[in-house]
Amino acid sequence: MVGVVLQSPLNPTDDVSWSYTYAHGQFKPHKTRKGTFMGIQLSVSPQSIELKLAPFPSNRILHNDDPSEFVLVTLEKIFRFEGHPGHVGTDYLKRFFASGVTLNGKRYRFYGHSNSQLRGRSCFFRRGNTDKELDERIYKLGSFEKIMNVAKRAKRIGLLFSGAEIDYDLDPRYVKDIPDIISNGEMFSDVH
Repeated sequence: MVGVVLQSPLNPTDDVSWSYTYAHGQFKPHKTRKGTFMGIQLSVSPQSIELKLAPFPSNRILHNDDPSEFVLVTLEKIFRFEGHPGHVGTDYLKRFFASGVTLNGKRYRFYGHSNSQLRGRSCFFRRGNTDKELDERIYKLGSFEKIMNVAKRAKRIGLLFSGAEIDYDLDPRYVKDIPDIISNGEMFSDVH
C-alpha cells in the first residue's frame, strides 16, 4: 500500500518530539478476509518518516491485546545522517524512542521486539501515556519482574513478540500449574 510522508527532511540535531496528523480513514487498521491484521507502520530513515498500512506479524502480544493499539516501527538498516558523525543518528533514535510518537492525538511509546525483529530493525510501539503503564501490561503476561538478570528478562519478554500462530485453544478446565522441578538442590525453572 502507498504510504504518506509525515516528515521530510528530518532534523538530525533539533527534532525532539514527533507528533503527526493524517487522514485516518485512509490508514484504518483492519483485518483482511484471510485473517491478516493490517496495522499502522512507521518507516523511519534519515531522509523521512513515512506512515503506511502493513501486515502485522502474528504473536502472543497481539493475540492478547487490541492490535489497532500498536504501531510497527521499522528503521533503515544503516541510520546515518549524511555529513554528520555516526553518533548523530544514534542520538536521534535515542530521542525518538524515549519520546515516542503521537499520531492523530494518540500517544505511542516503545513496547518491545522479538529477536528477529531486533535483527531486522523493527519493533512495536503501543498506545500508552507512560512506560510504567506499558510495563504493567507486559508484567501481566508473565512473572518477568522476578527475573533479575536484565538480559534474561529482555529475552523472555522478547519471546512474547516472536511469531506464534494459535493452533488450538485449550479449555482452562484441563490446564493447571505444576511445581518447579528440583533435583539435587537445582531448580529447573527459568524464573530466577
